[in-house]
Amino acid sequence: MSYTPRTYIDDIGAVLATLNLHRVVAIGTSLGGFLVMGMAVAMPGAIVGAVLNDIGPNVPPGGLEKILDYVRAAPFFPD
Repeated sequence: MSYTPRTYIDDIGAVLATLNLHRVVAIGTSLGGFLVMGMAVAMPGAIVGAVLNDIGPNVPPGGLEKILDYVRAAPFFPD
């Protein structure tokens, strides 16, 4: 349930604050690209530059379903 862009953007914001970083250039691939765009909206002064890789205007249904199946799978850790 915490696999949401908002959760990740909040976590990234917390890391930036902890590191005392107020202006950054971010590089995002795939989901990371969407997160960089979300950061630019949520923290408008923080992103001074961005490199976006392997993202597009839409996610094909088959690709999204594959990601959701992976996320929904309960991990098993024997120890």
